[in-house]
Amino acid sequence: MKIGQLEHFRDGTRSANRKINNLVHTVNYLMRRGQQDTPFVRGGGAGTPIKKAFCKAAASTGATIVCYKDVDFTSGSAYNSETTYDKDDFCTNGGYTWRSLKDDNTGNTPAESGFWTNAEITVYCTLIQATNLSDCFPTLADGTMMPVWKDGDTWRSLWWFQGNEECE
Repeated sequence: MKIGQLEHFRDGTRSANRKINNLVHTVNYLMRRGQQDTPFVRGGGAGTPIKKAFCKAAASTGATIVCYKDVDFTSGSAYNSETTYDKDDFCTNGGYTWRSLKDDNTGNTPAESGFWTNAEITVYCTLIQATNLSDCFPTLADGTMMPVWKDGDTWRSLWWFQGNEECE
């Protein structure tokens, strides 16, 4: 099923909500099994593989949230040009979290390159009857894992977020 097809379920009925919840539970099950790149669960018309993202902080205003892609990152020290970083080591620099792409990474200032990648992504979320993610269910807290997919240059949540307002 393509993500665009889910729009047909969004009619505000209990049946539609059950269908959405069933899809969310299925995706959660597959994500827990570590099958984020499974060929039969893909998002978007281009069939982009589903990835894991972990919330950097609790949800607040708006429909976006900053996440760490593919890793549950909880701490990191400031970049030091004299420190040797190994592959998948993390540091912070310029307000972002960076992941080293190589072993013996010394003296290479974090930037998108063959040495570093920005571990942070901004995820756009579909809100139903709400304006802010902080007012929605499911609740997003620091470290919450959610399935995401890339739509061109935009990362999107596979989940929909339901507001507290009553369905009409």
